[in-house]
Amino acid sequence: MPNQIVSPLRTVKKYFFTFGSLPNVLAPRTFNEKVNARKFFDHRRIFQTWVDKLAVRDWVAGVKPGYDQLLPVLHHVTSDPADIPFDQLPDRFVIKASHGSGWLRIVKDKATIDRKAIIAECRKWLALNYYDVNLEGAYKNIPPRILIEEFLDNGSGEAPEDYKLYVFHGRVEIIQVDVARFGQHRRKIYDRNWQEQQVELSVTTYAGTLPPPPQLARLIEVAETLAGDIDFVRADLYLVGDRIYFGEMTPSSGNGFNRFTPASFDAVMGAFWKLESPPRLLLNSLRRPRDKA
Repeated sequence: MPNQIVSPLRTVKKYFFTFGSLPNVLAPRTFNEKVNARKFFDHRRIFQTWVDKLAVRDWVAGVKPGYDQLLPVLHHVTSDPADIPFDQLPDRFVIKASHGSGWLRIVKDKATIDRKAIIAECRKWLALNYYDVNLEGAYKNIPPRILIEEFLDNGSGEAPEDYKLYVFHGRVEIIQVDVARFGQHRRKIYDRNWQEQQVELSVTTYAGTLPPPPQLARLIEVAETLAGDIDFVRADLYLVGDRIYFGEMTPSSGNGFNRFTPASFDAVMGAFWKLESPPRLLLNSLRRPRDKA
């Protein structure tokens, strides 16, 4: 059976086993349905640029003068992990694959690492196509490479909070804050005015209080500038002191399998997104890579 048929069938099957219903991708109403409709019908080339962790760096730098300062330092890029210059790297760094999501390793003390194990893990990533793993078409043709980037420190030796800003039609509507992502991962959901939303999104809600960051207006400005007027994208940013760093652009947030509690919030999120019809979405694939809408 052709892969163009197998992949949607696998997605629909996973959706049914996750939510107990079939996704309506022809007339989607909820956020998850709209993410899946985009995966089925909207193949804009900009999505591949965004999810390619190397290509997106050049894209961000070109969005606006000075936006190159949002990027963490890039120490090394390779398609052969055997040539990683461990001796020349700083004591702390982050290793990630350009062509997948979640394929990364944080190194906090270079002296304690098993270099052979890291090289083997990187080779495993390079041998995989993330499209085969997660059925997100934007990842299908990304050249596999290993990136080594600057480790961002929150001041306590840990990674900083992750601010994920959901931008619909050029406007941030929802802000997701991930706390201790590489430890006891917790999450809070806010609107653009920092009003907490009574919803749990896939990860247990953080029990503490998170005051609005002093740079909230700037975070929103950066996210909206990066998004332009596209119908939806999630812009992930970090704060280190008073400096904003770019994380990633995510056109299919949660891969369309976000677990909302209460489930009704799926429709609340979906209402922000005015998705075009399937034929119009298919036409989007003909647009140039830097087109935003």
